[in-house]
Order: sequence, then structure tokens, then C-alpha cells
Amino acid sequence: MSDIHALPDNFEPLDPERHQAFRFSELSHFNFAKPLSSVPISLSEMQQAANLYPIILPKDSSPVPSVLLSIKKGTHPYIDDQGKWKVPYIPLCLRLYPFILAKIENKENGQGRYIFCLDREAEHFSEENGEPLFTESGELRGFVKHTFDTLKLYQQELAAVQSVFAELHEKGIITDKTFEFQAGGQKKSLDGFRGVDMKKLVTLDDNSLAEMVKTGIMPLIYCHLQSIRHLSFLHQK
Repeated sequence: MSDIHALPDNFEPLDPERHQAFRFSELSHFNFAKPLSSVPISLSEMQQAANLYPIILPKDSSPVPSVLLSIKKGTHPYIDDQGKWKVPYIPLCLRLYPFILAKIENKENGQGRYIFCLDREAEHFSEENGEPLFTESGELRGFVKHTFDTLKLYQQELAAVQSVFAELHEKGIITDKTFEFQAGGQKKSLDGFRGVDMKKLVTLDDNSLAEMVKTGIMPLIYCHLQSIRHLSFLHQK
């Protein structure tokens, strides 16, 4: 999540006065996601995501695993011409949109807190059709409360998986990577990301490796490494 001051202009904290007239409707398409080349995934999403998407680590930010959705500008292999998602699992952050949790940083003590925000320009909202976000007394409707609770769990899981890969980074196991894959019978490569370096991983002592297996870190590493095969799907589209 981003510092709230860095949010796009169309995101703003949910407010009963400002958004009392807003009504929400589910969309039948994911066209809003077409400009996105990657999105973060949480701890519980890793296995399902690895079956369908390449999982990479952004090079210039904290090591939060992200699913790569496109490697060619102007193309989105996971969304068809009608805006339908083409594979069974849709990343949770896209299912929760147009709601997010944004972090507010306290410059005095370095602490931060998360605040419930919405994209006021999202197609989901209108003043004529859909479900109101608030009751007449200004309380959140049940479906909005559920979304808020889900976002809180999602944020906790993001923090958990970030902590795992941050620890790996501290151990020197996360490095700049050139991912190699096969596409159309030819060997291809993709760089500009970070990933787990297996050569460095296997140099760890036995106790460290055993602890990573015991704590569930090793399965996350394998999810990441095995998911790279899906780069061929992105390249062919």
C-alpha cells in the first residue's frame, strides 16, 4: 500500500458526508485492470497464483511478491476483449477494487496507520443505481464493512509475505534476476526484476534450510520459482 499523499488524485478516504450519495454496483468486466502490468499478492494467494501467473519481486521497491500480468505494452493476456478474466483465479486486490487501504505516515513518530479509501472515479459508483455505501444515519452498509474487514486481513497477509521475502533479502538470497524461459521453441529472457537466487539459497547451512522448511518459507520460495514458467504464456500473447 502507498503513503496516502502518494495516492492517485481519484482515491480518497471513505467519508459518510462526501460519499452519502454514492451507490455501488458490481461490474461484469475487469477493463479497469488492463493498464496494470503487475499487482501484489498476499500470503494465502501464493499457491493459487503460482499455478497461473509468474510471481516476481519488483526491483525498485520492498520485496512484496507480485503477479506479472503483462510484459508487452498495450496487451493484457489475462483479460479478453469483453473484459472477462480468462483464468480461474483473480488476484484479491483486483476483486476488492475500487476499495483499498492506504497508509498514513506520522512524520513525528515514524508510525503509520491504514485508512479505508475508494476510487471516486471508478465505474462501480453512481448516484442512480446500485447499493448505498451508508445507511441514512451514516453507518457503513454490511457489504462495505465486509470489504473493509477483508482488506484488513489482506493487508496483514501482505505484511506477512513481505516480511518473509525481506528476511530472504537480508540473507542475500534475493538478487536482481534475468528470468529465462521457453517460448515458441526458443529460449527467451526477461530482466528488470528481482527473485530468489537458488545458488545462494543452497549455500545456507543445514539448520537455516531446515528452519525455512519448518516455518513454511521454503514452499513460498518454490511457488515463486515454479511460477516463472508462465512467462512463456505472457510472451506468446
